[in-house]
Amino acid sequence: MGCAPLPRNLKTVIMSYQKTKERPSPNGSRETALATRYPNPPSLKNGSDKARAKELNKLIKDAESGLVRILKVGFFLECLAEDLPHGMLGPWVETHCNREWRTVRRWKQVASGLGEALGISLKQRLEFKLHEVLALPLKKVPEDMKAVREKLDSEIQGKSYRQLFLELKQVDEDDDVGPGHPHE
Repeated sequence: MGCAPLPRNLKTVIMSYQKTKERPSPNGSRETALATRYPNPPSLKNGSDKARAKELNKLIKDAESGLVRILKVGFFLECLAEDLPHGMLGPWVETHCNREWRTVRRWKQVASGLGEALGISLKQRLEFKLHEVLALPLKKVPEDMKAVREKLDSEIQGKSYRQLFLELKQVDEDDDVGPGHPHE
């Protein structure tokens, strides 16, 4: 995956993200809060707490990866759209993939919305091939893309597709309200 150098404006976005990353880990404060909240945490009857917690965490991670898979499709659709005349992505998907455009279009909209919310322009998303960046394990992401990947991961961690969709929709609706707007 030949990655281009980061454009200057994306470097600014990444630097601001890295500054927030230097704060104390929220996990440490969460562990302290949980210890305070549950001084005697509940245990499973059969005593296999660690094994069952590990199993549950894997299932949760798999469920969360559903969102990652949807975003990979959405970012890939953005790349495909660049290779087609305007407005032809839907017919292309329906013809070549035998899929309903309505659902697939929503995935593209969520990926686009996330990219925009994180300050990553369409040009940058295409240049960096975010679908490929998301497909790699974090350890294998090229150094110049790690901050972008970490930013994506932190934004989607623990969210379902529906949660992210509704958050992005709310941001759009909030942006639409303003002077002279009919919903003012």
